[in-house]
Amino acid sequence: MTKNYSVEGLETSADAEKLEAEIAQIPGFQGVDIEVETGHITVDGHAISDEHVRDAVEAAGFSLLEE
Repeated sequence: MTKNYSVEGLETSADAEKLEAEIAQIPGFQGVDIEVETGHITVDGHAISDEHVRDAVEAAGFSLLEE
């Protein structure tokens, strides 16, 4: 399953690496594409909930925006 999100606060490649490390810990995670310039992320995986993604984004120090 692929889900798209918008994240507030991404500014550098280091931010993207930090976010990817948190998202990679979600059970069922398969991959993530992070566009720093736009703040858009695409998460691939099995049974990944919006709540899991929100928790990972907040743990990395960013905010998940409502679509």
